[in-house]
Amino acid sequence: MNNNLDAVTWDQPEVPDDLNNCCIVDGGKRQHFDTGAQREPCDGKGSYELISPFFLKELAIVLEKGAKKYNARNWEKGMPLSRYVNSALRHINQELIGMTDENHMAQAAFNIMAFIHTRKMIAECVVSEDLDDMPKYNQKRNTKMNQDVVDAEKLKREVREDTIESVISYLRHLAYTESSVDAPLISFIIQKLGEKEPSFWEKTR
Repeated sequence: MNNNLDAVTWDQPEVPDDLNNCCIVDGGKRQHFDTGAQREPCDGKGSYELISPFFLKELAIVLEKGAKKYNARNWEKGMPLSRYVNSALRHINQELIGMTDENHMAQAAFNIMAFIHTRKMIAECVVSEDLDDMPKYNQKRNTKMNQDVVDAEKLKREVREDTIESVISYLRHLAYTESSVDAPLISFIIQKLGEKEPSFWEKTR
């Protein structure tokens, strides 16, 4: 056996050019430390350090057993969302009954994780939307909320394009219809309108 490591040629993995040439995303804000170091704040990025390591270990054991039984990442190929809900609720119920034949809460956690992952993959068009077989109890409400999002984007665009009259007309429309356009957006609109058109309030009378 050759124990001379200096004589061994190690193959270095190549980093794709698109990763070598990509820029570092900068949100513009900085968090300053007493040492003088600084970096972007973590707000809105999740507090991963607060996830229980005991939970992660038990979930990892479920995934390890599943990989041996079905092959690794088998579940990522896609299953109907209702299948995950059914399994999660069944395992939770078995835990409540007092069954100890399996780690039922860890099994439930896996199914909840898989549900969230699959729902995201459906939204990203990675897997078929047919996998979303959940009941749509609030479909009418969600359709209206989606329309409000479209309307909100249209409103922002019109404010930026200085089409004051159309924005005022739309604000009047919102005043007489039910809408989930939020207060911060309305405040943004009013602020921008005030900057662009000092006589805004006279036009809204």
